[in-house]
Amino acid sequence: MKLAHFRNLVFIGCTLLATVAYGIGDSFDKGIRIEGKVTAIDPLVGELTVGNQMVQTTAQTRYETGGFYDIAVGARLDVEGAKSWNGKELRVMATKVARR
Repeated sequence: MKLAHFRNLVFIGCTLLATVAYGIGDSFDKGIRIEGKVTAIDPLVGELTVGNQMVQTTAQTRYETGGFYDIAVGARLDVEGAKSWNGKELRVMATKVARR
């Protein structure tokens, strides 16, 4: 089992609003909230990038207005979710997405 501890999270182009910055194992169940502009969308795998932060959506992701396919590059979003570390990058596993 891995113990990971993040003290200095760097998010360029989006704002880190709240986080609990530690976890045990490869994934994190502590919440994170970011907001910023969408800079990329990959509809084939349900991913989008807010600033430079990769955001993974799933069938369980709740949208306040519309859905994944209603999001466009340049849209301003507020994303809530859990941090996930896949061994090479930190992602946000989105539980809620709202337009701002």
